[in-house]
Amino acid sequence: MRGVVIDENKCIVKKIQYHWEITEAREYVVWQKYLSRLLMEIPLEFRLNIHAIAINGTSSTVLTCDAYGQPVQAPMMYNDACPVEILSELRKNVPFNHIVFNTTSSLAKLIWMSKLSYFSNAKYFLHQADWLGFILHRKLGITDYHNALKLGYDVENFQYPNWLEDYSIHINLPQVVAPGTPIA
Repeated sequence: MRGVVIDENKCIVKKIQYHWEITEAREYVVWQKYLSRLLMEIPLEFRLNIHAIAINGTSSTVLTCDAYGQPVQAPMMYNDACPVEILSELRKNVPFNHIVFNTTSSLAKLIWMSKLSYFSNAKYFLHQADWLGFILHRKLGITDYHNALKLGYDVENFQYPNWLEDYSIHINLPQVVAPGTPIA
């Protein structure tokens, strides 16, 4: 996890970096711990005057949460592949050669997760950056269209495609905003 503090003159005033083990990266509590630690390492004079925080993450690192934002299972990392059988599910509705037509896309992971027992407790499907943003601003279920691309979001028409509804997966997909949109 890396953090960069930029002042009003667009100069870097602080860089912070943490390394973690691969097994730790799969644990959302580790994400939260290092985000808190990273924010606390910002010098107080800057922390008291923060105007904006931007969070980035790997776009196909995803998790499901309950109605309160509590994850209901361990996240699936960007490079975690679903079983190859998921491609037959994708083939049913996804247009030929679409970005989501692979075993590591967010959509493939959503379809796969929807078949697992814990999914009945899930209310929101979030990307890593969405969930970390929620930790800070407390508004559940917001993403930007960079993250939503691998979920199938149509950036030309700024909407989820109709074919996504054909999967009948009952979960709240993130509300999509432009990158850099203030949330809170």
